[in-house]
Amino acid sequence: MLSEINEYPIEIQTVVLKTALAIGFRIEEIPELPDNSRNIAHKALLDDDPDISSAGLAALGQQFKTEDVRFIIKFYEKAEFETQQYILYNLLENSSNGVKQDFVVTFFDCNIDDDSASNNTDFVSAIQTIWESLSNYNQEFVLKMIIELMIEKNCINKNEVIEILSKFDDELLEKVRTLIISDNTEISKSLDELFQKIYYFK
Repeated sequence: MLSEINEYPIEIQTVVLKTALAIGFRIEEIPELPDNSRNIAHKALLDDDPDISSAGLAALGQQFKTEDVRFIIKFYEKAEFETQQYILYNLLENSSNGVKQDFVVTFFDCNIDDDSASNNTDFVSAIQTIWESLSNYNQEFVLKMIIELMIEKNCINKNEVIEILSKFDDELLEKVRTLIISDNTEISKSLDELFQKIYYFK
């Protein structure tokens, strides 16, 4: 069914996707969506029908691609917490570094208003709930991204996010600090100021 999904009328393709995924779940064999049909999963993710949007997420598999990111973000923002955890795990553990970076950079924003700061707090808190299931490499990569974004986007005054960062392991924080400085010595002063605030909350 999915191998021929592009041949169905556009207006029912997401329904066909939902049906194929429902059959797959029943027989415990999730069908694979062809790469040239990924746009149908993207459309499904934005659908108001929760069964269709969930089918869109499942159809993307456990490894996301760059072209998926903006659709996954829109789905993530309206998803239940457990679904957000599922998305974050597949994103941060299974997807490429480029995809991780595209997602986090697009999602993370401290400059707009109090709501965006709250979103960042929820986002980092959600990452913490899956933290132990991530590999050491991905833990370092993700934490490095978040800290660099806080400096780049002038987020060092967002104490709520900093307080969450203070709960991360000291050894990991220091390792990430060293990695950041080795990449960009010019931000060492801003980095020191941020880490002072992180350790203040410990």
